[in-house]
Amino acid sequence: MKALLNKKLSIIFLDFDDIRNPLLNAGQARATFEVGRRLVKKGHSVTVITSKFPKSKDRIENGIYYHHIGIGTQNIKVNNAFYILSIPFIVRKLTGDIIVECFTAPISTLLTPLFSNIPAVALPSMFNAKEFSKKYFIPFDWIEKIGIRFYKYIMPYSLTDSAKAKKLNPNILCRIIPQGVGKEYFSVKHKRPKHILFLGRLDIAQKGIDLLLKAYSKVKNSIPYPLVLAGHGPDEEKIKFLIKDLKLKQYVRLVGSTYGQKKIKLLEKTAFVAFPSRHEEMSLWALEALASGFPLVTFDLPEYSWMDKKVGLKIKPFDEDAYAKALIKACNKKYFYKAGVYARGFAQKFTWEKVVTEFEKFFQEIVIQEKENILYNKKKNSTFGFNLYKTLNIDKLRASIIMKKASVSIGIPAFNEEANIKNLLLSILRQKHCSLKEIIVVSDGSTDKTVSYALEVRDKRIYIVDRKNRIGANQTQNEIVKKAKGNILIMLNGDVILRDDDFVEKIIAPILNDKKVGLVGANVISVRPRGLFESIMSTSSELRSDIYRKIRYGINVYTCHGRARAFSRQFYKHIVWPDDCPEDSYSYLRCLEQGYKFAYEPLAKVIFRSSSSLSDHKKQSLRFADGKIKLEKYFSAEFVRKQFQIPMSILLTSILKFLFLHPFETLSYILVSIYLRLLPKNKEIDHSRWEISLSSKNVSA
Repeated sequence: MKALLNKKLSIIFLDFDDIRNPLLNAGQARATFEVGRRLVKKGHSVTVITSKFPKSKDRIENGIYYHHIGIGTQNIKVNNAFYILSIPFIVRKLTGDIIVECFTAPISTLLTPLFSNIPAVALPSMFNAKEFSKKYFIPFDWIEKIGIRFYKYIMPYSLTDSAKAKKLNPNILCRIIPQGVGKEYFSVKHKRPKHILFLGRLDIAQKGIDLLLKAYSKVKNSIPYPLVLAGHGPDEEKIKFLIKDLKLKQYVRLVGSTYGQKKIKLLEKTAFVAFPSRHEEMSLWALEALASGFPLVTFDLPEYSWMDKKVGLKIKPFDEDAYAKALIKACNKKYFYKAGVYARGFAQKFTWEKVVTEFEKFFQEIVIQEKENILYNKKKNSTFGFNLYKTLNIDKLRASIIMKKASVSIGIPAFNEEANIKNLLLSILRQKHCSLKEIIVVSDGSTDKTVSYALEVRDKRIYIVDRKNRIGANQTQNEIVKKAKGNILIMLNGDVILRDDDFVEKIIAPILNDKKVGLVGANVISVRPRGLFESIMSTSSELRSDIYRKIRYGINVYTCHGRARAFSRQFYKHIVWPDDCPEDSYSYLRCLEQGYKFAYEPLAKVIFRSSSSLSDHKKQSLRFADGKIKLEKYFSAEFVRKQFQIPMSILLTSILKFLFLHPFETLSYILVSIYLRLLPKNKEIDHSRWEISLSSKNVSA
């Protein structure tokens, strides 16, 4: 894991805003830019997925790649809506090590973990959907409350946000990392004060500008400074009307958007900063004001718990009279000079360099945690997960020597597999980096050309048994076990094809690296469907795989699929399959019962064809449902039920995900499943000599 600490990461930020966006360019966009450019300097790759705006173009700035999605109208709310709707389709295509999701108004959570296997880190730049629910009379807060439960990691700005996240999701890992501030603000010169400054988005509901104007109007004749409102936003006309209505035109100036030197010059002549927000996460502008040496006058909100009381005046929330009195107090030169000196010292704790160091440390910890979760299944079982040779950086030469020492037998029980047997054998013979001892094909009373097509593939390692009478798959596997001589046996169905030429290398790796591993399951992938019903079944296969991979990180009975498994010799020489139960589930349960480990190897992939007819799918489904009952004849009912149990949270998460991504196919599959459950179960099912599914036999067609 030491290598992972030094790994240069590919980091993706999901941030609605862009520092070049004339419609917004708020604090989070600048924070993303400041963090991103410093991460790039440390050698990491940084991409920002952001919203389109008028004349927006993808670009590279300070090493950060900005990619714009959605639509770029002059209406920021329309852009916001399309950005949110685009995220699921964009995220699922991303590749990288970490996704940082900046929570987005009005729903906060964008549900990134539902659409990507890349670790998603929540950044609660907007974590107050309840306020938007009040504003728009839409329950956005429900999305926030439900959505936060899907995240494993979050970087809250304060203890308040951390406590809120933990309350909604007790299992989430929190790392409090505040906003940062640039060094240039610590060198802002103080000239003779000429105004009180408000700087921010002109949004009355959030920023509390109406409260500020009403409070100021109460004491305008007692305050020696005019009020300057800097910024842009949707409520500019309303604010102008309010200024006129409160008779403040000669006291209040709107100066528009303020960036760069214009912002610095405005700061130099500031007495103090008015910060009247109704709800706000840790504000970048607040830190910049403190670093510039100006105290804040703000409401005492839980979100401001990070702020020392000495750096400003905290007023009872939304009390206009109390805020008016605070404005008068803050105008005292002795007060704002003294508080300003303390504010600048306080802000030293929040430099961008310190913030980025914390980001980097947390990201590296997450990458290591994710690898450990996969490799060790949270119990340091190092063979449970992705390819150990790559993950643990084992020398390739040493790996090659280990592979050559492994003698591998492959067994194929075949019944009427003429459509695929030749392609399967050819895919086996293409395997590299393995010592393939023998390929045992047992034709179990096939009535088609399975044997003749198999004989066309000429290789001295292929051994074909042509049995004239059908005895069933379970007994055929028992025969293969008796004939096999390798120290590892790979059992394959006749209707699959090995996808890659290193399949054998990958599926046997867990056994070679841990003597306690007796059985390894492969990753089964459906080929491109040919028709409507097959498309439904193919989607259902993806859905089930998504569920199974999440249950104990793939270490479960469902990933022990009969299509492709590897057995250690010490296990396969002591297993005998009975006739009356599903052989794949039986092998998994027997493996655990005998004290061996089961490993799932997702990189060892075989492809198969899903059923293209309801009748074929019905045969498979009824056989599976009946199988769990038959297994209780050989294992305790409690043991069987425990191994087949699917956590409801995982089930619902995957179903919701697929309903969003593939609504028609997923809904159709649900209806088909309900229909099959309602069918009578009075027919005795033969788990050894079942009626085959003809539509799934030709994988390559």
